[in-house]
Amino acid sequence: MLVLPTGAGKTTLSELKIASTLSAGKKVIFLVPTLALVDQLRDDLAESFPESLIDSVVSADGDLTALIRGPELESIEVMTPERCLALLSFTDTDMSDLGLLVFDECHLLSPDGGGSRSVDAMLCLLHAIKRAPNADLLLLSAMLKNAGEVADWLATITGRACVGFHDPWKPSRQARGVVIYPKAQVDAANMIVRRKKRLKASYKAPPLSADAYALFGLHHAWLKTVPTDMRLVRLSDVPVILGHGTGGASPNANDVGAALAKNAAVAGLKTIMFVQQADHAPTTAKRLRGKLPSPPALTETENSLWVDTVAELGAECCSLFDPTAPAIPHNGDMIPLERRLAESVFKKAGGVNVIVATPTLAQGMNLPAQIAILAGTMRHNEDGRKPLEGHEILNAAGRAGRAGHLANGTVLLIPEPVVQFDANSVPESEAFKMLKAVLPENDQCVTIDDPLTPLLDRIQAGELSGAGVRYLLSRLRAGEAEDTAVEMAVKMISRSFAGYQARQAKQDAAFDEKLGALRTALDTATEQTSVPVMQIAAFTGLAVEPLAAIAAKVEAEIDSLPSTVCDWMEWLIDFMTADRTSYALLFGSAVETVKAVTRGKKTGGDSTAAEMTLLKTALSAWLKGEPFDRIEASLGVPAAKIGVCKRTRDLINRIANRQLYMVAAAAAEVIRQTLTAKEKIAANPAVLEIFAYAIRRGVDSPEKVAFAYRTPNARSRVLLHRAFAETVGDRPPVLGSDFEHVMRHLDAILAFGSVDLPALGSVASPSADPSETL
Repeated sequence: MLVLPTGAGKTTLSELKIASTLSAGKKVIFLVPTLALVDQLRDDLAESFPESLIDSVVSADGDLTALIRGPELESIEVMTPERCLALLSFTDTDMSDLGLLVFDECHLLSPDGGGSRSVDAMLCLLHAIKRAPNADLLLLSAMLKNAGEVADWLATITGRACVGFHDPWKPSRQARGVVIYPKAQVDAANMIVRRKKRLKASYKAPPLSADAYALFGLHHAWLKTVPTDMRLVRLSDVPVILGHGTGGASPNANDVGAALAKNAAVAGLKTIMFVQQADHAPTTAKRLRGKLPSPPALTETENSLWVDTVAELGAECCSLFDPTAPAIPHNGDMIPLERRLAESVFKKAGGVNVIVATPTLAQGMNLPAQIAILAGTMRHNEDGRKPLEGHEILNAAGRAGRAGHLANGTVLLIPEPVVQFDANSVPESEAFKMLKAVLPENDQCVTIDDPLTPLLDRIQAGELSGAGVRYLLSRLRAGEAEDTAVEMAVKMISRSFAGYQARQAKQDAAFDEKLGALRTALDTATEQTSVPVMQIAAFTGLAVEPLAAIAAKVEAEIDSLPSTVCDWMEWLIDFMTADRTSYALLFGSAVETVKAVTRGKKTGGDSTAAEMTLLKTALSAWLKGEPFDRIEASLGVPAAKIGVCKRTRDLINRIANRQLYMVAAAAAEVIRQTLTAKEKIAANPAVLEIFAYAIRRGVDSPEKVAFAYRTPNARSRVLLHRAFAETVGDRPPVLGSDFEHVMRHLDAILAFGSVDLPALGSVASPSADPSETL
């Protein structure tokens, strides 16, 4: 358990541990909190551990690796906790060579740090310890309060010493402050707002200008009137413009932040500005166009990425990245190619000086900056506005100044509501409250509590119908034989952090009662469902009922099932269209995203059959290699309004790459199991093997999946389809074959041109070389 301040070099230390693990002939799983970080860390580790150095392979595409290599890990696997949990949930995944599990930002284990994701994070850690009991663990965070307690728990359940290490020293210095205004100017602005509200259209209000200052704390505790405790520093010679709130001046945080970022950039300082909504990142970055000099031309590598980006999107105007812009966005709406471009042009000396990001970027991203500006202290989402958590503020603040890159950094927090200081330069109390949020005595603000505890409480109370409880009961059985699944699940929970805390509190008997209730609930669930469906629900975490309904539909249509990726996709969407209960259970909150994709808004009733047909049309275009602008058009968006393809971005980033991908993985396994039970063979077995990967990657045949593996430099899906057409051509599918046979067939075509391989039943050997098969 390694607790060091943000920017103190945790990644460097983890690389030293990875080097020792690889040198010992063992493999590594590296867990990171976001998909954006998966891409960045894969590139960083591939540079640190090149294949030419120690024959190591860094993988971040476990699906494709598993298809080709089987249940065997690459040298270094980078993934999110959710992806790792899915990997660990497969009984046949080989963990015998796992020597190290690195868990970065491990405060995700706590509900305070990871929210709803904390359950998956904790189950991932428990499964990893169970599946690879001899692997070393390296848990990293800057935020933990109770690292020693967690270390003691890990030592207890592993039977090995676990060091809880904490050092508050930081190799770079930071000045952290709060944006604050003179009280007289704020009072004048408030009067203008109230006058406008009273007189309405008859009053033309002047701009609400105010001079921005920063209140810097020079210690961790402050007295308002003691000069050595604080410093007021004017941030600009030009006033900033506040906003019109409901009762007075509002922070206008994005505009004020952009003005401060412009000043920093003009001074040559690398600046990260954090906004609280994804769509605010590109709009705020656009505000700086014309106010900063244009950046230098793209490098050869960057230009190659840009060509691929334009090919994927269909036109330059569809991109959220602009190679001529002096400020660039970075958010979850961007495709990976755009994010890599944004990171590249910001990192390089003499490149772009301002990047406008969402807090996702703060989760461990290594983009060194001299200035970090946090525009606002309220998070905006579908549930309304909520104050940012302490760890979110500190994560963002940690981007200013990084070990080995920059010696100093400055952090500015623009609070909500506006804070002020009086004529004697004495700040109001609220200013110090905000200052404490960005400059606490230390960064330890998250206590790990077991997220399983409230779920066990609900199970003990007999509340078994809730989504969280159902998910836990499903997940606990993963990776175990049916006759031992319940016993192993109970044993794993007995070794949980919740169990440890109960024993430390001398509440053994009370926790044993919870384990008894858990056993009963697991036994009851087993009695109600077929074994294959229960096991599939366990390794995917999806509800049992819709998977059983899929099995029933397969049985009813067993002689007329689809044979292509697109046809299976349509079959699955048709199933959910007809069975809305199953649809809701499988898609959860993503049903609202489907509305936004197909109708442009989330309001209104359930998706209509016509809208679900539109969803199929757009997904088919995705699978067949159409660029984003054409997919957007297929959703009924007029050409003049296609813009940056907002609907298609949601379709791919939030449906195809997330919910539909998970549903497709579960459905494919249900279909295969059902066919086997009925002694039937799919018309194209390879399609079911690659179905989930095809949905996520955007390819429509096993042959193209095999081609993707053999063409690792094809970063654009659109260009991959084109390259396949040019290299392989329009060939009939290899019907009746599994993916391994398709892979060898593709290899033979690439090596020798048009070749006929033996039928599936006469394949020489699972490991045969294509030339040997010929």
